[in-house]
Amino acid sequence: MYEDLEAEAAAPIEGPIDPAPEPVITVPEAGVTYDFSSEVGISFDLLATAFFYQQERFNPDPVGREFHRQAYFHRNQAFVEKFGAITNEYFCSDIVAAVVLTDQDRILSVSNEAGDDASSIVQLLTEADRLEIEVRQNLAGEALSFDRRTLLEMTYSLYANALALLDRTSTIEDPGERAKARDESTRSFQGLKHQLSLARAHYERAGQRTAQISYTRGMLYAGAAIFGLSIIGAITLANRFPRSNSARTELAVMLTTFTAGATGAVISVMSRITFGRLKLDHSVGWTQIRRLGYFRPIIGAILGVAFYVLVAGDVLPLAAPEDATSALYFYTGFAFLAGFSERFAQDMLSSAKDRLSAGVSEGSEGSDPPATQASAPPT
Repeated sequence: MYEDLEAEAAAPIEGPIDPAPEPVITVPEAGVTYDFSSEVGISFDLLATAFFYQQERFNPDPVGREFHRQAYFHRNQAFVEKFGAITNEYFCSDIVAAVVLTDQDRILSVSNEAGDDASSIVQLLTEADRLEIEVRQNLAGEALSFDRRTLLEMTYSLYANALALLDRTSTIEDPGERAKARDESTRSFQGLKHQLSLARAHYERAGQRTAQISYTRGMLYAGAAIFGLSIIGAITLANRFPRSNSARTELAVMLTTFTAGATGAVISVMSRITFGRLKLDHSVGWTQIRRLGYFRPIIGAILGVAFYVLVAGDVLPLAAPEDATSALYFYTGFAFLAGFSERFAQDMLSSAKDRLSAGVSEGSEGSDPPATQASAPPT
């Protein structure tokens, strides 16, 4: 439908310009001297302007064409230094519109002659621009170069096909032919929208995969730190407290539940990634996502200790086994579930809250009101 549109592009001028133009040129006919080396802020707009207006079909003035021919030579050099060499390019044949992809993963475009009847395509190009910005911002780094380059090439192809569609319909003046071309453009436009949706879906998959890697990395760093603290704590308990000391037993159980809660949190995240149930907002940036990963095992460890305290303090209506070994297993498993399942932790916390609230209410209702001292009858 739209695959063959790029074949209609105007071929850019190729081959060396001999002799190479000097940086300073003089146009005697116009009485103008121009120094291209003094140009600052090179942009693709300037390069595209020089490219189009060195051609007779866009610029009938031979003096102006010579000026733009030399401008294209110098601006192309400046453009490559700033944005990288052009690897993919599309220049329209009948309108001043073009798009390029460089080896520095930049898509640059110009479309100055889109008519009012091309608003839908212009909107599509705006979506393509937004996608290109998101790709460069959220898929930065050498490790993501393959996904980033693939998405940029998809976006470039979409942009080139859209410009080709604009180029095809821009010069049709006959009303009948224009109506026919508009119908064909509508069908092609649907193909372009599908192409954009495919690129967007690919970006979302790449973003999710990268976000999960970043989140997992932060989680494993924090988990390793927690396990290291647990080992240090176990060694300290073994050296500082005798085996029969009750404080050592309590601290050992707390340390065990601390580690079990963190382990449950790590296993929970790995399980959700394996089964495709972990969804992250990758648009917030990898630094924020990694920080969220840091907190996941920390929260699990805190919940593990908190539920041990709630059960041991009879806040939760659960009876731990009387045997010390069985009680340790009971608290360890309970702490693991607290770190593993967020729903389980929320339910248990809600139950503890209700039990505490009920106890406070019963205490308030059962207390006797303060007695008032009766006044003595008058004599």
